Amino acid sequence: MNGIWSGIRKWAIPAAISGGLLWAILNQISGAAVSAALARVDLRAVAISISILAISYAIRSWRWTIPLRSAVVVTMAIGAVGLAANHFLPARGGELLRSWLLRRSAGVAMTESLAVVFGERLTDAIVLAGLGGLATLTMTNLPDWFQRAGWIGAAAALSAAAGFALAPMIHSAMRTRFAGLAVQLEPAIAGIRSVRNPVRLVPFVLATVAIWLLDAWAGHWIANGMGIPIPYGAQLVLLTGLAFSGAVPAIPGNVGVYQFVAIQILGPIGVDASQAVVFLLLFQAIDYTVATATGLAGYLVLPSELRDISQWRKARSERS
Repeated sequence: MNGIWSGIRKWAIPAAISGGLLWAILNQISGAAVSAALARVDLRAVAISISILAISYAIRSWRWTIPLRSAVVVTMAIGAVGLAANHFLPARGGELLRSWLLRRSAGVAMTESLAVVFGERLTDAIVLAGLGGLATLTMTNLPDWFQRAGWIGAAAALSAAAGFALAPMIHSAMRTRFAGLAVQLEPAIAGIRSVRNPVRLVPFVLATVAIWLLDAWAGHWIANGMGIPIPYGAQLVLLTGLAFSGAVPAIPGNVGVYQFVAIQILGPIGVDASQAVVFLLLFQAIDYTVATATGLAGYLVLPSELRDISQWRKARSERS
């Protein structure tokens, strides 16, 4: 019975959510408008966006090497493989895969590398909330709820940054009176500590800012190449919405969820549903292409003992 319920949670619920949202989206778009949007795609803009995203993925692969004590080139290669796997495995399974590969390669405990992954996610959330919130506040002619969301995002980023700084001290104080809760929070605190050292934190945060600014720039080029008026600030807001909607269970690629979010965010600035869906599908296709290409490049750099894909399934069961 547990196995059946596990399968339902893993596949049936995400498929139902994605399917329901896709059905709702299909009722809002026009086949003719989709065809017209695709016909306007400028391949030169696509090529530029591919180059920008390739740089972004290189920085992503480098970023997680900052707190880790391991060979940079191999660790970057492992990071690229894991980032590519995230696009095809449910529940961001690439995070577990890259931690497992790093343990096999450099003997780094999975608890340590997974703490760095948690630090990445936390830093991403803080930076995106700040960038998206500030971008919203600079945009005009938006609904009141959109502007309120910007203020909330900016405030949330400041609050999260303060929590990031104070969390280890609060956690230490909790050990005496709330020992059980302190133990449960240990993985999260380890992730914060992994990047909290100023020598690590500054390049880590700068890399995170560069990643999302580059991703927004790539989206800006794609939109321009399709003749869709999506300002750079709106690209940052869209990336923020897409990132946080990743928590919604859906099939790999967040199909349905991402398109629904794009319509809700881009609609208020005059982008119709058909244009929003085509833009995001093209953005996702380019993203998948770049992630897969960089992942394959990383795979070729891996030591021969790590290239046996049949052994990768052990990443699901092994823990350090």
